[in-house]
Amino acid sequence: MTAGCRAAGRVSFPVQSEVFPYRYVSVESPVVLDEPTDPEEHRARSVRYLGEEIGRRYADAVKPTLPRFVTLAIRPRALAHLRRGQEHVTSRHPPRAADLTDTAGVC
Repeated sequence: MTAGCRAAGRVSFPVQSEVFPYRYVSVESPVVLDEPTDPEEHRARSVRYLGEEIGRRYADAVKPTLPRFVTLAIRPRALAHLRRGQEHVTSRHPPRAADLTDTAGVC
């Protein structure tokens, strides 16, 4: 995590789909966990999101740089999203736990 994010104690990031129907969500949240990335957790997440073969190859390729990675856990309080042709919609209510199956990420 950058020094600025660490000092602020917050992170924000967008996630978008460039395939129709276009979707976009922006997440901003306080950081509730900031720790070195565990190699086995990193491999498991890589496989989860990239599939078995590509996930393993990716995890192996970045393993030498893993000491510079940190894992963040966040607790979003608001989500802003955009759906086809709609204006931004912001939810100020905490997302349901069922919607947040994996709120930890690697920087």
